[in-house]
Amino acid sequence: MTIHDKYRDGGWGITSKEMVNFIGEFAQTEGIFVEKIYTVKTLYGMNDLIKNKHFQSGVCYLYSGGIGALFSQF
Repeated sequence: MTIHDKYRDGGWGITSKEMVNFIGEFAQTEGIFVEKIYTVKTLYGMNDLIKNKHFQSGVCYLYSGGIGALFSQF
């Protein structure tokens, strides 16, 4: 396992403009809404690592929550 802290973006509750834009893009292309505290940071990071060919083989992304925070943001 490797931990990447590059995508923390200033800490808890602080989300970059790029990540907020990613939420909309991801919802439009994949039909999946994600919250902006934890999930978008990990998903954005995973997407960035994949784009930059960080992984040699397959990738598994486990989404384990965030649904409670999702509806409080809109």
